[in-house]
Amino acid sequence: MSDNLPNFASRRVIRPPADPKKFPPRHGDLKPPAPGRKYVRWAFKGLAVVAGAAVAAAGISAFDIYNKLNQDNIVLATSGEVDLEGSINFLLIGSDTRDGQGKEYGEGEVSSELADVIILLHITKDRQDATVVSFPRDLLVSVPECPNPEGEAFPAVDRQQ
Repeated sequence: MSDNLPNFASRRVIRPPADPKKFPPRHGDLKPPAPGRKYVRWAFKGLAVVAGAAVAAAGISAFDIYNKLNQDNIVLATSGEVDLEGSINFLLIGSDTRDGQGKEYGEGEVSSELADVIILLHITKDRQDATVVSFPRDLLVSVPECPNPEGEAFPAVDRQQ
């Protein structure tokens, strides 16, 4: 009967410690990670990189907007109060771009800022009445022929902005 049993005398017997929390498991005792965990770990790392890039882009955008809104405005120096007599005219101009409008209104894509709102405000001499005239942004007008400083003439143009 002893012939059928394996010989365990030559092998070292490892006994568990009395308190398993005091002794970490040996590397041979650890189970290999599941095959899908590697992909999940890489997915979380990629997600962390994308989230970090999004936070950085949002921060840079917010900083840029903050700086644009807090630019020093131009202040014209005056010599104290100005006594305005007579009627007063103000030309109010708001600017915008034409991104995405194509050649629908003239010259195609324009990358510079253009006058979006043009308003003429007239306040009467007695300061009791005001008149406002709004000029459309894409107003097409006929421009008559006129002379230039060299004595030649600029030709007349029809439906010009």
